[in-house]
Amino acid sequence: MKHNMIRILALMLAISAAAAHAAELPEVRPSAVGMSARTLAKVDDAVNALVAKKRLAGAIVMVARHGKVVLRKSYGQMDIKAKKPM
Repeated sequence: MKHNMIRILALMLAISAAAAHAAELPEVRPSAVGMSARTLAKVDDAVNALVAKKRLAGAIVMVARHGKVVLRKSYGQMDIKAKKPM
Protein backbone atom coordinates (compact mmCIF):
# COMPACT_ATOMS: atom_id res chain seq x y z
CA MET A 1 0.00 0.00 0.00
CA LYS A 2 2.83 2.41 0.84
CA HIS A 3 4.44 1.87 -2.57
CA ASN A 4 1.10 2.49 -4.27
CA MET A 5 0.70 5.79 -2.41
CA ILE A 6 4.20 6.83 -3.45
CA ARG A 7 3.43 5.97 -7.07
CA ILE A 8 0.17 7.90 -6.94
CA LEU A 9 1.85 10.93 -5.42
CA ALA A 10 4.63 10.75 -8.02
CA LEU A 11 1.99 10.59 -10.74
CA MET A 12 0.23 13.61 -9.25
CA LEU A 13 3.48 15.59 -9.29
CA ALA A 14 4.29 14.50 -12.82
CA ILE A 15 1.01 15.82 -14.16
CA SER A 16 0.94 19.05 -12.21
CA ALA A 17 2.59 20.92 -15.08
CA ALA A 18 -0.22 19.83 -17.38
CA ALA A 19 -2.77 21.40 -15.04
CA ALA A 20 -1.77 24.84 -16.29
CA HIS A 21 -2.97 23.82 -19.73
CA ALA A 22 -6.05 21.95 -18.56
CA ALA A 23 -8.48 24.41 -20.11
CA GLU A 24 -7.01 23.56 -23.50
CA LEU A 25 -7.32 19.80 -23.08
CA PRO A 26 -10.52 17.93 -23.95
CA GLU A 27 -12.03 15.61 -21.35
CA VAL A 28 -12.75 12.02 -22.37
CA ARG A 29 -13.67 8.72 -20.77
CA PRO A 30 -10.63 6.75 -19.64
CA SER A 31 -11.36 3.93 -22.08
CA ALA A 32 -11.08 6.38 -24.99
CA VAL A 33 -7.33 6.68 -24.36
CA GLY A 34 -6.66 3.13 -23.17
CA MET A 35 -6.94 3.75 -19.45
CA SER A 36 -8.97 1.92 -16.85
CA ALA A 37 -11.72 3.70 -14.94
CA ARG A 38 -11.21 1.13 -12.17
CA THR A 39 -7.56 2.04 -11.81
CA LEU A 40 -8.37 5.75 -11.76
CA ALA A 41 -10.89 5.06 -9.00
CA LYS A 42 -7.94 3.85 -6.93
CA VAL A 43 -6.37 7.30 -7.27
CA ASP A 44 -9.62 8.82 -6.03
CA ASP A 45 -9.72 6.41 -3.09
CA ALA A 46 -6.07 7.04 -2.21
CA VAL A 47 -6.38 10.83 -2.19
CA ASN A 48 -9.62 10.66 -0.20
CA ALA A 49 -7.84 8.43 2.33
CA LEU A 50 -4.94 10.89 2.66
CA VAL A 51 -7.36 13.75 3.28
CA ALA A 52 -9.41 11.69 5.76
CA LYS A 53 -6.23 10.74 7.69
CA LYS A 54 -5.23 14.42 7.66
CA ARG A 55 -2.01 13.68 5.82
CA LEU A 56 -3.15 16.22 3.22
CA ALA A 57 -5.40 19.19 3.82
CA GLY A 58 -6.44 19.09 0.20
CA ALA A 59 -5.32 18.30 -3.31
CA ILE A 60 -6.19 18.85 -6.92
CA VAL A 61 -5.59 15.90 -9.20
CA MET A 62 -5.56 15.83 -12.96
CA VAL A 63 -4.66 12.81 -15.08
CA ALA A 64 -4.26 13.14 -18.82
CA ARG A 65 -3.13 10.80 -21.56
CA HIS A 66 -2.42 11.61 -25.17
CA GLY A 67 -3.43 15.21 -24.51
CA LYS A 68 -6.86 14.28 -23.14
CA VAL A 69 -8.01 14.64 -19.53
CA VAL A 70 -9.49 11.52 -17.94
CA LEU A 71 -9.62 12.70 -14.32
CA ARG A 72 -9.86 16.19 -12.85
CA LYS A 73 -10.98 16.52 -9.26
CA SER A 74 -10.37 18.54 -6.12
CA TYR A 75 -10.30 17.12 -2.60
CA GLY A 76 -10.37 18.56 0.88
CA GLN A 77 -9.68 22.14 1.85
CA MET A 78 -7.13 24.78 0.91
CA ASP A 79 -7.66 26.52 4.26
CA ILE A 80 -8.74 24.30 7.12
CA LYS A 81 -9.32 27.09 9.64
CA ALA A 82 -11.51 29.06 7.25
CA LYS A 83 -13.05 25.82 5.90
CA LYS A 84 -12.32 26.99 2.36
CA PRO A 85 -12.63 24.14 -0.16
CA MET A 86 -10.04 23.48 -2.84
